Amino acid sequence: MTGKAALKVFNDYNVFGYIKSFYDVLHSTGQDYIVEDIDIYISSRRN
Repeated sequence: MTGKAALKVFNDYNVFGYIKSFYDVLHSTGQDYIVEDIDIYISSRRN
């Protein structure tokens, strides 16, 4: 996925808002956890 396509997905599903809302929890986890959590968040919003 290109950066432009990823940005569109993040904007379409308000991922930046999600990250902002849960930053206090997410910043203390590892990169792999954050990526998986964002994947789950997007998947749940698509359904």
